[in-house]
Amino acid sequence: MSLTLAASFVVASIPASNAALLVSTLTTDAVSLSNTTATVMAGETAKSVVSAGFDADGNATKFGQLLVEVTSKPAGSTLAVDNNDGAGAGTSTIAANTGAANTTTTVADADKNVTIGDSIKTVPATNGATEAADTFAIGTLTVTPDVAGTYVITVTGTTKSAGGAAAGTANAQTATFTITAYTTGQSSAGKLACTVSLEASPVVSTCTGQVGGQVKVIFGAAAAGTYTVTASNATILSVTDTEGKAGAAAAVGASGYVNSTDYANGWSAIVAANNLADADHYITTITASATGSTSFVVTTTAAGTGAVTTYDALTITWATSSSLDPSAGFSTSINDGDAADAAAFNATSDDTVIASGLTAGTQVALIKVTARDGNNNLLANGKTVSAAITGPGTAGGGAADEDTYANSSRYETVTLAGGTGLAYFAIYADGTAGKTTITIIAGSTTLATETVTFHGRPTKVTVTQNHKIGSINGEVLGQNAAAPTGADIDNTPAVIVAVTDALGLPVSGQTISATTSDSTVMAAVSGTCTESSGAGAGDGYAGEGTYNCSVTSVANAAGSGKTATLTFRVPDGITSGVYVTAAPITYTLGRDPVKVTLKTDKAAYAPGEKMTLTISAFGSDDKAAADDIYTTLLSSSGVAGLVSSGTLPTASVGLVNGVKTYTLYAPLVGGTFTFTGTTGADTGAGIGAAVSTSYQVTDGKAAIATQIDALNAKIVALNALIAKIMKKLGVK
Repeated sequence: MSLTLAASFVVASIPASNAALLVSTLTTDAVSLSNTTATVMAGETAKSVVSAGFDADGNATKFGQLLVEVTSKPAGSTLAVDNNDGAGAGTSTIAANTGAANTTTTVADADKNVTIGDSIKTVPATNGATEAADTFAIGTLTVTPDVAGTYVITVTGTTKSAGGAAAGTANAQTATFTITAYTTGQSSAGKLACTVSLEASPVVSTCTGQVGGQVKVIFGAAAAGTYTVTASNATILSVTDTEGKAGAAAAVGASGYVNSTDYANGWSAIVAANNLADADHYITTITASATGSTSFVVTTTAAGTGAVTTYDALTITWATSSSLDPSAGFSTSINDGDAADAAAFNATSDDTVIASGLTAGTQVALIKVTARDGNNNLLANGKTVSAAITGPGTAGGGAADEDTYANSSRYETVTLAGGTGLAYFAIYADGTAGKTTITIIAGSTTLATETVTFHGRPTKVTVTQNHKIGSINGEVLGQNAAAPTGADIDNTPAVIVAVTDALGLPVSGQTISATTSDSTVMAAVSGTCTESSGAGAGDGYAGEGTYNCSVTSVANAAGSGKTATLTFRVPDGITSGVYVTAAPITYTLGRDPVKVTLKTDKAAYAPGEKMTLTISAFGSDDKAAADDIYTTLLSSSGVAGLVSSGTLPTASVGLVNGVKTYTLYAPLVGGTFTFTGTTGADTGAGIGAAVSTSYQVTDGKAAIATQIDALNAKIVALNALIAKIMKKLGVK
């Protein structure tokens, strides 16, 4: 069943998937918005009403949650979930309750989640008919953009925990609210904005347009009446309208031709009073065929009297000067490695593209070029953008994002069309390997360069082993995530595998496995390796061609001290069943720790000298303990001792090869010092045993005194020698 109930908005300042949640007793199974887009001037308010469905009747006590996140915003904006207008954190929230009749809302401290911000907890009454209505409004998103650009607000549903006694988790029910904000250009009254960008994120300019290009002008109706728009020395191409503050009020007043035929004499629209809550906005797209200027004028006609008043006006200049030649500074190029074949372009920054070059005609990347001129205008229709290939591969091009591109060459040219300034270049393999540079050119200007690596067949496999001792209880070692954090040994790959070709280039898309020399010690590896995304510190941000693997020890109660080798491998790409292999790596089985020792790397240190403290742990057979994070290897007080700098060990110790080392710095005073601790619960029968190690720090003052005495002795000896020489020379 899907009932639409009131929800608690959890105002999150971190991504919803990571947000700490309040305990909820309902699961979200639908989320919708009254409008998913809005267009406003910066400083005006955009709204969207949220509805949601849940898995059960609220019954006056249960409640659900929705997470609200600012997914993206323009550079320079300070807008946040608890700062919906950029005025300052805590001044106003994006999400607010609508005050629906069958809900009660409280913002008492007990109903706030201080971990992620305020939450509005709404407890729905039992009212099945109302709750089931698709239009039942549970909350409103209110956003007042503080700078021009595009804002995306994401609302995410949550899933209750089993039994409803713990925090819920974010689920797949989402809705997004996209707000496009403009600022005024050259308008006299500040009510009009112009932009030469035809894409989602507006670029506010001084309203200098490219002859043959396009300019958009936007304004919002501030009062009821008839609005008329004219544009001299230009052609009006289209008029669109939008409910800028979209809510539940009437639709935007429709626009129409002044002459009832076309836009030659402009357009007009009647705005009713009940539309004003939604702030009707109109976007006019114009072009010009010759240099000069356009006077863009908006007038209002008073009802009854027919008096015409200028609402606002601005001037647009049309130019073809050298400043409108292609500009590398304003143009952009983005290389999407995930948009191969029919996949849509979706990158926001350059991907690192590493792909096989062996199969000619295989698309491995898609480059999107937005070509602009020196005034930040989109290049006009009819101008060309080219992609020149240096190295392996070919390029196919088009003025739109296509599933496939009909032609490909090593110098591909796209003719701009549709007023978008866009050129797309698909990059294809040609059967050879190597690094390829794609140079993007418009006219005589190089707009950008992109890189693609085409690898050949694997010829070399190297491994880095991060774990050494598996448990006799049979346990997984290491993390096989694409982006391991490396925060500790549990979040570090057990083995990092690098695969390269004959040119030393990384080889992506491989299936990694490993054979074992003794299946009673270590299991063979299959399906537990993931290619690196390049986003994790745990593999050094390695990226494609590197694979993160976990390994598994085999339960063997009598196996402590036994060893086995794992040999990692990858198919050679030529003959089935033939592999390229790495040098074997050795694993040992170990027991859980029962004994712990402390030891410094030296017996004596100078004041403040760097020192290494090593914790070693052993099983009941005195062999090194298995690799793991032992959260209570030591008692809660950890290790005590005096140091000048560095962090002393805590109760939790991550062992690798039976040890963990800590970098510390010796005290600044001389004397004998001791590190002490007590074994914790993870040592089982060994709990409560005292552990310690001592070291000395030389007395700095004593050392200086000794040096002075030695120097004095040398001076005395030198004086005696001088006296002998003078005596022999007869000098008195």
